[in-house]
Amino acid sequence: MSMRWQSRASVHPQVKPREKTLVCSEFLSEEGEGRKLLTLSEGSVVFSQGDSADSVFYIQTGKIKLTIASKTRKGATIEVLEAGGLFGEGCLAGQQRRAGTATTLSECLILRMERDAAAQALQTDAAFSELMLSHLLTRTNRIEEYLTYSLSSSKRDSRKCKPAGGASA
Repeated sequence: MSMRWQSRASVHPQVKPREKTLVCSEFLSEEGEGRKLLTLSEGSVVFSQGDSADSVFYIQTGKIKLTIASKTRKGATIEVLEAGGLFGEGCLAGQQRRAGTATTLSECLILRMERDAAAQALQTDAAFSELMLSHLLTRTNRIEEYLTYSLSSSKRDSRKCKPAGGASA
């Protein structure tokens, strides 16, 4: 199984975007120490907000919806991921509890990787490391685009926003 992603912008003006192929390693395609394949039906909850963050997930087939809810139970969909997507990676950064909920939108085959197994693979499996890096960079770009859009479409009057202490800019 291979996954393709298209670079959206070059880092340097003289470097043109190019297509890269990410090859799924054995680590992502089969069970092993610290890894278990899960078959889940549509509407299954993979994890809930507040659950212990102890694993990373890789979607082999299907779609997963990531949502978050406030204390007042007002919720929002953060992202919908498809085959080849990763989620739950916050545990690798020290997250102790899940920040959101992951629910299947279709029948899914996902690989559950314990935190230690995923952390080890980041150091020893180049294909997994490249996939994780691509995933994180893509998510970062998406967040930046969303924030830029949100700020540019805001109807707030910039004159009402003053720095702390009442000083003017």
